[in-house]
Amino acid sequence: MKFKILILFLLIFSNIVNASIIKGTIYDFSLEPIKNALIEVNSVPPQKFLTRTGEYSFQLSSGVYNLTAKSLDNTILVQELIEIKEEGIYNIDLFAFPELEENEGLVDLEEDISSIEKENSDNLILIIPLILTIIIIALIFYKITRKKKKIEPVSNAIESDLTNKVLEIIKNSDGRTTQKEIRKKLPYSEAKISLIITELESKNKIEKIKKGRGNIIILKK
Repeated sequence: MKFKILILFLLIFSNIVNASIIKGTIYDFSLEPIKNALIEVNSVPPQKFLTRTGEYSFQLSSGVYNLTAKSLDNTILVQELIEIKEEGIYNIDLFAFPELEENEGLVDLEEDISSIEKENSDNLILIIPLILTIIIIALIFYKITRKKKKIEPVSNAIESDLTNKVLEIIKNSDGRTTQKEIRKKLPYSEAKISLIITELESKNKIEKIKKGRGNIIILKK
């Protein structure tokens, strides 16, 4: 009989030695300690702690426990599931934050998403015509800028006047000059002067002789 009592005493003493300390503070939504709260833990036997300052402390062995904080009118403020694996001191603060009603947050999120989608849809309806208008204007401008400009033909009067000026320059140079000199005395391009000289040569009014990089123009009598 004494042996059984000794074994029981040793078991109880062993549990006390291997016990861990759980302590902390319970806070409200403003992070202020909640005074006069009842802290319970479902140990064997169950433990209860009435905190006047918001602080609590329990001594527990290894295991999984449900830590519950209640107000004095027995309203559950917060519940916390804790697990003790090793001996030691555990600081576990409890936060009695208000919980959202079921699906309240989800409904608000869905409403926000729906509002954003509607706003984007309205903006898209306005943007599409604007983009199409810009594309059409760009295509019209591209066609206008790429369109080849028609070269206005030189009138017969101007052509005749230029031919006469070339012949006059040759005559004033004693009937012999260079194409380069003719070009210097007339406000026309080298290509235009070359065409006039070719035309005069085809009409047998002048003779063009190649010399080096230039041409010698001789007036025919």
